[in-house]
Amino acid sequence: MVRKILGFGSLGTPKRHGSVISKEQLDQLLELEPRRHRLTDPSWHNLSWSALREPYDESTDWSVNFPFFETYGPAFDEYCRALADSPPIDRTPFERNDGTRVKYTFLKDTTQEQLDDIGTWIDLIGHYVGIRDFLRVSFALDYTCEAGNPDNSRTKIARLRQEAKLYGAKDSPSTETLAAASRLAVACVKFIEQSKSYFSANAVIAVPRSDPSKKYSLPAFIAERIAQDLPFADLSESVKTTTARQEMKDTPADKRLSALEGTIGVLDTEAVKGKRILIVDDLYQSGTTMNYVGMLLLEAGASCVYGLACEKTCSNQD
Repeated sequence: MVRKILGFGSLGTPKRHGSVISKEQLDQLLELEPRRHRLTDPSWHNLSWSALREPYDESTDWSVNFPFFETYGPAFDEYCRALADSPPIDRTPFERNDGTRVKYTFLKDTTQEQLDDIGTWIDLIGHYVGIRDFLRVSFALDYTCEAGNPDNSRTKIARLRQEAKLYGAKDSPSTETLAAASRLAVACVKFIEQSKSYFSANAVIAVPRSDPSKKYSLPAFIAERIAQDLPFADLSESVKTTTARQEMKDTPADKRLSALEGTIGVLDTEAVKGKRILIVDDLYQSGTTMNYVGMLLLEAGASCVYGLACEKTCSNQD
């Protein structure tokens, strides 16, 4: 599949995915199809997705193919960029100079060791949920229910998130709540380290809580832990809820953008300027909130935005 990108620079040069998000794109977010995929889940002919593919004949090359360009193409680019101490992987670009984007890349003169390493990387990310949106890379650790099927039991990540949240008027986390939050944060750090999908990111921001009067925030807890364990600056204080809003889970998907507008602001534009920022949240539903925060950060001068959520709901509309 080939797609034209929506964002262009002042001279007509195409902008990299994740470096521009417009209101027009946010309006289109719910129309993207498919919205998410996990490579290890049965799909075509009840088989898991085959991403690393052998040459058809002696005149062709090995290739890496994904269900869609978003997240997977940029994540593979991030992985290749992380291999600075190894021979570079020569490949065709996912993002073309004319603004088209493709979901495959051909590998040129690749060694067997490189192919083995790529296969290992694909096996790793294949256990996580790749999300199709306007952030450069956007993953969730797992679905709410096993295999993304609402008829199945809740996943370990979903149960942990439930334990790590505070509900109602509570604002003082118990020892058990903090223990669950810590386990979620460790899982996020582990994925960031092992996947290398966020290699270029150098800052992290938590999606701001809907009620600014509350002190405890699970996304902020996770962002703080990421900044402690990895070379990320925690810039969560730079983005705040300026007007309390209803929680997005209680707002219809097609009304969320209008409900968000004007409630969040970037208070310290100097802090985010030029940064490559990972946005973290505990729950990814329609993705409107995370992509809206990404748009605000880019408008404030950030150079690129990424996303990571703990849990992806089974539906894209809930």
